[in-house]
Amino acid sequence: MQESAPVMIVEDEPDLAQLLSDVLRSSGYRVLLSTPGSAVERLESAQPALLLLDYAMPGRTGAEVLADMRARVATIPPVILITGRDEVQRLAQDVGASAFLRKPFEMDELLEQVERLIGSQSS
Repeated sequence: MQESAPVMIVEDEPDLAQLLSDVLRSSGYRVLLSTPGSAVERLESAQPALLLLDYAMPGRTGAEVLADMRARVATIPPVILITGRDEVQRLAQDVGASAFLRKPFEMDELLEQVERLIGSQSS
């Protein structure tokens, strides 16, 4: 398998971050976990192919994290916004996300969105 850019997960809930990571890794994707506070620096250094971004995090919203990224990094990968809020589609449009997942969601939905946005890494 060719070495590929990772999928970066910015999620404040450790259990969910680990579950997302495990599912993506088992499907052949490389994964990079990040906290909201280190997300911009990690994005700059890792140059991921895709960003999974939680919207509701303590202290900062996903929109604020993404605004900081756009201010400091020239190229932002496609973003999948993850939230439990009812207005997820509007939030995703407001922040310019490529896709969204509303909690709770099935892991098959996650994999479908990832494959749609960056393609299968395991083939």
